[in-house]
Amino acid sequence: MEEIRKSGEKGLPGRTLLYSIIALVILGLVAVNIGINLIWLESFMRDLREISINYLLSEAKRSSENIEKFIQAEINDIKRLSQDVTISENTEFFISRFLKENPAIKEISIINLNGKEEKRYSRKEYFTEKDLRDFAFLEEFEKAKEGQIFISKVDFTPEGEPYIKITAPIRKLEIETPQAVLRAIFYLEGAWEKVLEMKIGETGRVSVIDDKGMLIADPDPSRVLKKINLLILPSVKPVISGEIFKGTKYLNEKGIEVFGVGVPIKILKWGVIIEQTTEELESSIKEVQRLTIIFLVVGTVIIGLLIWLVLILERTDKEVLKRHRIIENQSKKLEETKTSLEIRIQARTKELQGLAQELEKQIRERTKELQNKVGELEKFNRLAVGRELKMIELKEEITKLKEQLQNQKPSHPPNFGGGRR
Repeated sequence: MEEIRKSGEKGLPGRTLLYSIIALVILGLVAVNIGINLIWLESFMRDLREISINYLLSEAKRSSENIEKFIQAEINDIKRLSQDVTISENTEFFISRFLKENPAIKEISIINLNGKEEKRYSRKEYFTEKDLRDFAFLEEFEKAKEGQIFISKVDFTPEGEPYIKITAPIRKLEIETPQAVLRAIFYLEGAWEKVLEMKIGETGRVSVIDDKGMLIADPDPSRVLKKINLLILPSVKPVISGEIFKGTKYLNEKGIEVFGVGVPIKILKWGVIIEQTTEELESSIKEVQRLTIIFLVVGTVIIGLLIWLVLILERTDKEVLKRHRIIENQSKKLEETKTSLEIRIQARTKELQGLAQELEKQIRERTKELQNKVGELEKFNRLAVGRELKMIELKEEITKLKEQLQNQKPSHPPNFGGGRR
């Protein structure tokens, strides 16, 4: 108690440091939660969503480039074939070799400048003169006759195979007047076969649309056969206009919320559309949100526990202070009692000292008296002893006198008293 009183400590020892640590932890958790939920999380989710979108865009660009390269390669091959036909009399040889080397080209026709089909070549069929057609006044013939390459819209065979018709002028040089027109039927399956096999998550889907917004290629062939027009989708119009569509949420034709991006195939004014369900695209974001919520809940629980601990410490501190005050009061009372006792002891000691001095004085006086009486007694004793000695001497003298008297005894005893015995 004396140590507590002297040290001046009250309440729980080190409580200020403990409260400071708890306050710092609570402030740290609050700051971290605010930083995560209000600053970092939004930015992180935006970046994560942007990464997912950029991935879809990169896949769409890659698909578009692959399709464009494939088609451009075929167009270049057709251009070279048109030049080869002009410099060689053996047209059939060049065309047969071309068909073998280019499996995507199923049919080639040579058309004169009057629009009459002179010869048609096919890998599977043989055509007679009755099968030859007249292309005069058709747009594809007129464009090629003017020296331009014409690419038709996508069409489908009875079996559902998509194809386009490419018509090119036959001439040696670009500046020359066309000598004839070469028409090729180009089957598109090979152009996007690998593209459609791309795996983009579990729900990602790559589709190809033409310049009218018609679906011309899809992993599900039945959708293509239905001749679905996707022009109503937000991603289609920008793509067929030659713009890159960077993505947004929308409902697809099945009413499923998806995130779609689009990249144009510029050579044909077509486009590649990649759609992925919003649920899958944002699954990682939701996972981060879930972890953030867990962290927030855990942080809140920890803050609650710390506040609860502070309340317990506060209550304990009050109890300790209460006991400390009781101890202080008791110590004060003990101190007062001690002081009172010391005063009383000092007074009693002083009193006893006075009594002792008085007693000592009385003792001295009594001793002096006793000494005087002893002196008197000794004197008396000496006198008594002397008297006794004298008495003894007198007795002895009396005895001697009696003996002398007896020795001198008369016939008639003397009468000392003058009377009768």
